[in-house]
Amino acid sequence: MVHRDDLAPESAPSPSAPPPQGGAGRIAIISAGVGAGHDGAAAGLAERLAEHGYLVDRHDFLDLLPTGTGRLLCGTYHRMLTWIPDGYQRLYATTDRAARPGAVWRALFRAAEQRTLRALAPDTRAVVSTYPGASQVLGALRRRGRLTVPAFTYLTDFSVHALWVAPGIDAHLAVHPVPAAQAHVQGAAAAIVVGPVTDARFTPATAGQRAAARERFALPADAPLALLVAGSWGGSGRCDGPPPRYRRPGSRCPWWCADATRPSWRSCAGTASSTLSAGWTTCPG
Repeated sequence: MVHRDDLAPESAPSPSAPPPQGGAGRIAIISAGVGAGHDGAAAGLAERLAEHGYLVDRHDFLDLLPTGTGRLLCGTYHRMLTWIPDGYQRLYATTDRAARPGAVWRALFRAAEQRTLRALAPDTRAVVSTYPGASQVLGALRRRGRLTVPAFTYLTDFSVHALWVAPGIDAHLAVHPVPAAQAHVQGAAAAIVVGPVTDARFTPATAGQRAAARERFALPADAPLALLVAGSWGGSGRCDGPPPRYRRPGSRCPWWCADATRPSWRSCAGTASSTLSAGWTTCPG
């Protein structure tokens, strides 16, 4: 469906536009309100850019899709994770093996291009995406010359899905060498390790703080721990522990599952295991 505002001419940013007076320039960040990880990375990036004198505009990719599509997409994603996680895993694996996004995804991304361009202020100096769908749109706009300022992708995942790697993106920024290497193998332009952009409250713990945390959550005082994180929405309704290849006889590494769908610690399948309510985000209403 064509909307009236989709017919309006876009005002694409230009690198020749002067930066705002007294500042380093304007950077746009496009995230997506799907779970909390993409928005969390966007918030961290925005804070650091602001500290360096940049003006930062933040946009939600779901709002740049045709009217109602973003909420439908988000709701469907959450329901799949909640009710049919195995189906979501199959969909994830199928799209990860594809050489490029399928026809439905390409049409959806193409429909977001006009709104994306209109969302960017004329004096925007660069655009950063923390969501793969936004990266696909920005990459396509760069390839066709409709977006004339650099576009970057910040990879929020350690396992880089194929949708993260978008032709046309100037550089893919990674939190660790592992996702950087994965992105490079998939053909990403300039896969660069830049480190995490966590909240300023996350700092290396002292020995005393580690001991206090273990005592607070009734964890062994000295044993190494393995934390399994299923995302801010929990990923599925169950926690079955680590993959079988990590369950070696005689292993002294107990595991815990961080699952935001649970109200409190509970016993999980396996030895010396529990589930922690992470409380990263609330589920959509």
